[in-house]
Amino acid sequence: MEIPKEIVLGIKTRQGAVEALGEQVSRAAGESLEVDRLLEEAMAPEKFPEKFLVPFCITIKKTTGLWVEALGGSESRFDELRRRQVESQNEFDKYRMRELEAEQALWDFIDRYLRTTDSIYKKRSEALEAIRKINEIAEKFYREATDIRCALIGFKSPQEFERIRVDGMVKMRELLPRAIEGLQPWEKFLFDRGDDELLEPFSGGFKRLLLRLSACTLKSETMERTEHELDVILEVMRNMTNGTRYPNWLDREWLSPKVDRVKRLALEAD
Repeated sequence: MEIPKEIVLGIKTRQGAVEALGEQVSRAAGESLEVDRLLEEAMAPEKFPEKFLVPFCITIKKTTGLWVEALGGSESRFDELRRRQVESQNEFDKYRMRELEAEQALWDFIDRYLRTTDSIYKKRSEALEAIRKINEIAEKFYREATDIRCALIGFKSPQEFERIRVDGMVKMRELLPRAIEGLQPWEKFLFDRGDDELLEPFSGGFKRLLLRLSACTLKSETMERTEHELDVILEVMRNMTNGTRYPNWLDREWLSPKVDRVKRLALEAD
């Protein structure tokens, strides 16, 4: 397989960025673990080996505003270690996120190249991209709708429940049309790919779920009907997000092996 020089250079450059960030992630992880170790030691100083003493001091501080140094040792020492713990974890998270973004940039670069050279790969890659877009919309809506449904659970007064119910329905009347609007274009995409045997089982299910979602009216005015409507919507979206997980094998079987092969050949090239 002959890979153009500009593609080889692009892959090597992006791989270099991934490796550089990987080193920063390793350093940040090491620093974070070291601070965790120091904090654990500080939580059990030699003169007070029982670990509950420092947490006990923290509880006293929260309730009385006083730190009992005789029990917990220097408060400023713990404050500094806790500050360093947060900073080191934030540093690790920052570099890890950048590393993931660099890995995705490398994958996307090779993916774009393969789409121009392999028609079958292009078809499969576009299909997986569409399904992942559907999943992003469905997952976001599912989380928001779940929060609204969960707010209707617990020990509250009837008046408070009614206020939460009304506010939740107002929010759902904004979220549901937005989700449907975002999903509808992908129905056409799937319809246009009706001859794709890999998409066929997903395509039919998606259309049925979208029709059920579009039929939801959100006009209920009682707690019982509101709960029922929300449960129906959540069931539909849960089935939709479950459906979008089925083509993960598409990535494993069709896409990633080819991406990995191009990457390996490029990195081995002189």
